[in-house]
Amino acid sequence: MSLFDEKKMALVLAVSSALAVVSACININIYFPEAKIEDTADQVVNEVRQEPAPASTDSSVPQNPAAGPEEAEGSQKAPESSSFAVPSRFESGFELRGVFIAYQEKKIETDIDDPVVKKIIESLKKRYPQLQTFFDKKAVGEKIDGYVEARDEDKLSLEEKKTLKKLIEAENKDRKNLYEQIAVLNKLEASRVKDIQAIYAKKWIAKAKKGWWVQDEKGKWIQKPTDPEKEGGGKKKEGLEV
Repeated sequence: MSLFDEKKMALVLAVSSALAVVSACININIYFPEAKIEDTADQVVNEVRQEPAPASTDSSVPQNPAAGPEEAEGSQKAPESSSFAVPSRFESGFELRGVFIAYQEKKIETDIDDPVVKKIIESLKKRYPQLQTFFDKKAVGEKIDGYVEARDEDKLSLEEKKTLKKLIEAENKDRKNLYEQIAVLNKLEASRVKDIQAIYAKKWIAKAKKGWWVQDEKGKWIQKPTDPEKEGGGKKKEGLEV
């Protein structure tokens, strides 16, 4: 190989290495773990807005049914589920030696167990009963940027207005810290916090009760529509725009 060819090869390798580094940097900057963040948002919002599950009122279904002889007649016991089904040829007597078979369900890791996130969740949960009262009074609403904002305060007393202002400030501060912490845990730039807010906003609004003030996709305030089936059927009711 001539000296010219060696220099040419070295240049090609150098350029290739530089392109690989640039490509890696671009991938790091544009990567956004949307599925993971959505899963975390689901868990956070559900925990903050959780309500006790209603007790079963169906007396026809025994709570602890005892097994009787009739169960053995006309019915077969359902096979126990397993994470890996062994092919029938192995069940028929073939012996599998020296082979390790393993199956593990793929799960999305979330940030729900992060100490900072857990602390914020506890703060949001503690405040929610008070904030819910003002949601019910239509005095506060959910925005599409993931924060809350005062709405119709005309029917509130002076003391209630002061309380609501403090609640909104504390709530938005917690939410801001939450979104920023999620960005830090996922090694995202500050510019991606708005994308995290958008994901959480959808979850907060989805969890809002019927009649609460929320913003639609265009940022217009509406009262979350009531369920037409619960209202006696008919056409779907549109939210009240303001």
